[in-house]
This record gives sequence, structure tokens and C-alpha cells, in this order.
Amino acid sequence: MQTRRATFGLSFAALALTTTVALSAPAVAGASTAAKKPTDPNSPFCQFGKKEVKSTSAIETKEETALESGNWATAQKLILSTFTPLNSIIKKDGAALSDVPSKVKAAIQVSLKAIPAEENVVRTSTSVSGFTTAVQTLFNTKKFQAAAKIVDAYQTATCGSLTPSS
Repeated sequence: MQTRRATFGLSFAALALTTTVALSAPAVAGASTAAKKPTDPNSPFCQFGKKEVKSTSAIETKEETALESGNWATAQKLILSTFTPLNSIIKKDGAALSDVPSKVKAAIQVSLKAIPAEENVVRTSTSVSGFTTAVQTLFNTKKFQAAAKIVDAYQTATCGSLTPSS
């Protein structure tokens, strides 16, 4: 099952915002998966991403289990619990995003603007299927997919993998 997170599109999820619930963000077509040595894995941008991933990784499995079993009440509660730490990280460490190229900065803004809409989808959904449909509608736009592709490529080149090791 694919994880969700809007902030960095797909990379920091899986943020993250690429990092936490099933089916929110589909795989970006054309994104390279070839392993290359990251150019600056200790940059503020990468540290920001690592904090974001860490903020939700502890409950990802619980969320996915709840979603897979159709237990929307539990999944909803878990998903909603990720927005407070995410918003705190963005508020506290968001300046780390200012050092990225302008094209990446613009793409990140697309993802950041999706966070309130994503939270609203979680709050207003009444079932796993309703949530899945609403989240797919939110993230399956050309604008969001293009932004996710840009951020994913930059994150991969700069940071490498941000997936926490078990």
C-alpha cells in the first residue's frame, strides 16, 4: 500500500507529507529510480525531509493496517494526528526550503498548499473508500503531479533516500 504525504509529494512521504496513509499520491510517471550518490544529504532541505518522515513513520503501519481493514474511525484519528507535528515542522524549519532552486521552491508551494485540503478530506470523509476517492481527486491533478515530479527529482538527487531504516 502506498503512503501519503503532501509536503514533498512522493519522496518524503514514502514524505511524504511522500510518509503515511494509503493511496493519497500515485507514483509519479517518469520519476527516475536509478540510485546515484546524493549531492548534499546533510543540507537543510534534506534535514527538513528527514524530520518530516520521522514525524509520521512511527504510526504509518498502524494507519495502513486500519485502512486495509476498513477501520475508518481508527485510520482517520491516526491520519489527523500527523497534521500537528507536520505543521510544527513546517513552521519551525520551513526556512530550510528557501535555499532550493526557484523551480523546486514553486513546486514545494504547490504541495504545501495542498495540506489544508488534505486535512479537510480526512476530516470530512466518512469511509475508507470515500477518503481514497477524495484523496485521489486531490492529488491526481496535472499541477500536483508536475510539482511532485520536480520535488522528487530534486530530493532524490540532493538527499538520496529519506526512508528511515528499521
